[in-house]
This record gives sequence, C-alpha cells and structure tokens, in this order.
Amino acid sequence: MSEGKSLTGEGCGPAKAAEGGADVPEGFKEMEQAVVDGQTAEIAKVFEGFTKDDELAESAKGCPRAFCVIVLQQNFVPSTGKTVYKYQNYRVVVGPKDNVEKMKTKFADNVKGDFEVVLREQVI
Repeated sequence: MSEGKSLTGEGCGPAKAAEGGADVPEGFKEMEQAVVDGQTAEIAKVFEGFTKDDELAESAKGCPRAFCVIVLQQNFVPSTGKTVYKYQNYRVVVGPKDNVEKMKTKFADNVKGDFEVVLREQVI
C-alpha cells in the first residue's frame, strides 16, 4: 500500500516513446499511401489478366496448390502519428517441376511492387 504517498522509481512514470522508431512492429515500414494504392491497382490488372491466361491455367491445373496473393497490413504508431505498412506478396506453388518453374517465372515477370516476396514452393 502506498499510504497516500506517490510511487517513485523506474517503471512508475508514463511510458516514453522509443527512439528511432523502435515501437514500429517488426516487418513494417513507412510508405506513401498513394504509392501503395497505385501499385495495388496495377497488380489487380495483372491478376485479372492471369484469369484469362490459358498457359498459366494449364500449369495451375497440374498443381495441388498454386496461388499468388498480396497482403497489405497497416498499423498506426501513436508515438509518431504515422501509419506503417507490412506489404507482402505470397507466391505459393506446389506441383511438378515444370509447372512450378512456369508459374514462378510468370509471377516474377508480371507481379511487381515494393512488397516483400514470400516464396513457398515444393516440387512433387
């Protein structure tokens, strides 16, 4: 019990914002919203084109798992008043070697942006 006295010492005061952006979650970075919006709009067009790509569809049919998705997470950092982003492109392909290589190449040649590529592949 404090007996009406103020508590003092380390850890008793309000938390201070970390220096150098240390309170930014791992994997997140500052980006311009307009840049992200522009890139995701372009990627949407590429993905729409993939739906009409017969060669890509044929390669995907031979794979039990084949997808390419964009994941964009936003996080507001109160200490800086800024929004930070975690921007990733998951490319997952499981299947015969030729199919995997064709799909990986198609994704690499067409899906461009400031995102981190997370490649998961397995040849079976």
